[in-house]
Amino acid sequence: MMEKEMRRIIRQHQPDLLTIESIFFFQNRSSALAVSQMKGVVLLAAEKHKLPIYEFSPLEIKLAVTGWGRAGKEDVQVAVQQLFALKDNNYSNHATDALGSAACYLIKNKLLQPIKWHDKK
Repeated sequence: MMEKEMRRIIRQHQPDLLTIESIFFFQNRSSALAVSQMKGVVLLAAEKHKLPIYEFSPLEIKLAVTGWGRAGKEDVQVAVQQLFALKDNNYSNHATDALGSAACYLIKNKLLQPIKWHDKK
């Protein structure tokens, strides 16, 4: 996706802000480069539209969304599905990450109630 396409998406949906997951490390160098480039495109488009940008670490997202910082992708996916009342969880890991960062923002700003999870000890 190029910056022009991202700006078109922003114009179409007119978001009030942008949330994004911070990138810490990658096991695969080639995927790190691609993800970093895409993140740059997204941040540039958001900046051009003067959108406030909120960046959360994976730990922050997991804690806010599941109540457990070591939660797995599946736990985050289930939590996101419940938080947003999605009919199924048949979406990509990228969509889970995006919805997780949005849910983190909403929960931290008391705009969405966290779900009640069982103890993960």
